[in-house]
Amino acid sequence: MSNKRLACAVTLLTLVFLCPLSVEAQTKPVSLEWFSWSIFRLTSPTGKVILINPFVTNPDSPVKVEDFPKVDVILVADGHADEVSARPI
Repeated sequence: MSNKRLACAVTLLTLVFLCPLSVEAQTKPVSLEWFSWSIFRLTSPTGKVILINPFVTNPDSPVKVEDFPKVDVILVADGHADEVSARPI
C-alpha cells in the first residue's frame, strides 16, 4: 500500500471512529419570549439565557431587572442609553 493510500485509510478510519455518523435531535426547542417594545428573551435547550434590548432602567419600561433572575448574555442591538445603563449626554 502506498503512503498516499495509507494516509487516506488512516484519515478515513479516524473520521469514522471520532466523528458521530448521526446527529441527535434537540430534545427541547429554543424558547423565545417577547416582553415589550424590543425586549426579548431567548432560552436554549440547555438553559442558557440571552436577553435582547433590555430597557430595564427606563422608568416607562414594563419590565425591571428583577424580572430576569438569570441572564447569561445581554445583547444590546442599538445601544440606547436606557439599555446599557449609561447616563444620557
